[in-house]
Amino acid sequence: MNQLLLIGIAALWLAGCAPAVKKAAPRGQPPASSNAAPLEKTVARQALEGFTGKTSVDAGERTKAKIKDINTQRRQNFGEIPP
Repeated sequence: MNQLLLIGIAALWLAGCAPAVKKAAPRGQPPASSNAAPLEKTVARQALEGFTGKTSVDAGERTKAKIKDINTQRRQNFGEIPP
């Protein structure tokens, strides 16, 4: 009985491990930016990424890129001011 329970739990867990399905972008629209999150994630993948801290690292990398872009724009704007 205990083995049957473990097999049932394993089957339910594996049912959530299907690969994420990405929808095709409609014609006429530009492709999504590289900072866009995947459309769907499985529960198992979300739990694993949360446990390992990958989501925090990804958020930090996106923030770092935004700060770099803002700093570049600020330097360009500062260079345009006549002395």
